[in-house]
Amino acid sequence: MSINIIVGARFNASLAANTLVENDIDFSVYSSSIRKNWPVKPENYNFIPMPSLLAARGFGLPRTSYLKELDANIFDFLASKTMKHKKILHGWASFCLRSATLQKQRGGYVILDRACPHIKTQRKILKKESQNLGIEFNEISDAMVSRMEAEYKIADIIIVPSKYTYNSFIEEGVNEDKLRIAKLDANFKPHSSSLSLQSNTQEIFTIGAIGGNVLRKGFIYLLRAWEKLNLDNAKLILKTSKKELKKFPEIINILSRNRNIEIIGYLDNIEDFYAKCDVFCLPSIDDGFGMVVMEALACGKPVLTTKNVGASEFINNFENGFVYDHGNIELLMYYISTLNEDRELLQDMKRNSKLSYEKYKSSKSTYSKCLMNIYGELL
Repeated sequence: MSINIIVGARFNASLAANTLVENDIDFSVYSSSIRKNWPVKPENYNFIPMPSLLAARGFGLPRTSYLKELDANIFDFLASKTMKHKKILHGWASFCLRSATLQKQRGGYVILDRACPHIKTQRKILKKESQNLGIEFNEISDAMVSRMEAEYKIADIIIVPSKYTYNSFIEEGVNEDKLRIAKLDANFKPHSSSLSLQSNTQEIFTIGAIGGNVLRKGFIYLLRAWEKLNLDNAKLILKTSKKELKKFPEIINILSRNRNIEIIGYLDNIEDFYAKCDVFCLPSIDDGFGMVVMEALACGKPVLTTKNVGASEFINNFENGFVYDHGNIELLMYYISTLNEDRELLQDMKRNSKLSYEKYKSSKSTYSKCLMNIYGELL
């Protein structure tokens, strides 16, 4: 078995790479993410640049939707020119149409990975949300939609991480025979099995949230709920981009009025973030899976999340978190208040969160096991 991983940035492709290493499988990586992020031999790593991404990293220049789409096309073109033939191409959606076409011409198999919902479904959700909030929507172009639909068509198998994403493909007419579910994992292994089960030694009740795309992550609803609650001895910490937050005047106003909200940027160790939290919240309006849900559970943190988050499949109300309809701030306020006021319930749910993650890790449906079954199915 030999595999090419083709992915702009990194996304959940690092999980696939770790799986291949664990199973001693020959693979190469073609990515714009630097080599230290990949468990791969130097000779099997291929850096493929994306110009506007490099400009954003080096000079802080903004990346519009147009530039992101242009990057994806340039990345795919360069990858297709440098890609050596292997039996399977495992590519990430929007980055591999040319490469996948070449792979089929060479007689190989194509696996397409798409964590988010079908591109048409996602565009509809984000456009509607932008209209609801009265903000400008950076439209996903028709050209990108056509490009991704061409990828869906050429793929032998499309991997999705949840029933939420799976159903969006079915609703858009994709043949279900192509679809396979491989639920994602935490992006790290918790260093301490006991840390996550300890009580927060501080009296301050702390909720944490993570996300780069402020619109998709639904932060506005969490912030509205937080301000209405006006809790004493409580804190909300957001790990996100301050540049993204500035696009939302209402968010900036809420932040200016509430001193118990902290914005955190880059962290060397993401576990340090979860260690600060009693509860984790992912209030997304659109999240094909949400690996942060699994990370929070792995660290023993109950999760508040919406039905539009694929990983909500792992959450059971009053056991390891709460699931609600996105945008329902009244229900979100109730769940936050419940956990703040009932510390015994909070501690029980912390223990259950850790146990639920450990139960998943010992099951037959882990990401790595599902992925190996999909590879084996093709060969």
